[in-house]
Amino acid sequence: MPQALENHLLIIGSVTESQDMGRVFRGADTLAHRAAENLVEVSLLKRNMTRFLQQLTEILDVDSEHIGPYSVAQIEVSAEIRGDGKIGLMGSSAQVGVSGGIKFVLTRNVP
Repeated sequence: MPQALENHLLIIGSVTESQDMGRVFRGADTLAHRAAENLVEVSLLKRNMTRFLQQLTEILDVDSEHIGPYSVAQIEVSAEIRGDGKIGLMGSSAQVGVSGGIKFVLTRNVP
C-alpha cells in the first residue's frame, strides 16, 4: 500500500444530487451508480469521533437513573460516517438506499 494511503480510510457513501448532475439511473445499477468512494484521513476521523463522543456524553449526562417507573440500564445509539469524515446521529428516513454506520451500546456502570 502506498504510504500516502496508509493514514487514510476508505469511506463508501452515497452520491449527492449535485454530484449526479441530474442524471437518471434505472434498473439494477441504480445503487451502484449512486455510490461514492472517499479517502479520509484517520486523524480527521479520530478528531471527529472524539468530538461526537464528547457531545453524546453531554447529551446523556442525566442525574436520574429512572424515567417514571422505568430504569435506564442501557442506551443504543447509531451513528453514520459521511464521506467527508463527519460523524453524526443516524436518523430515520423514507429513502431507499444502502446505509451503514457505527452502533454504540452504552451500559450503565453499577457502583
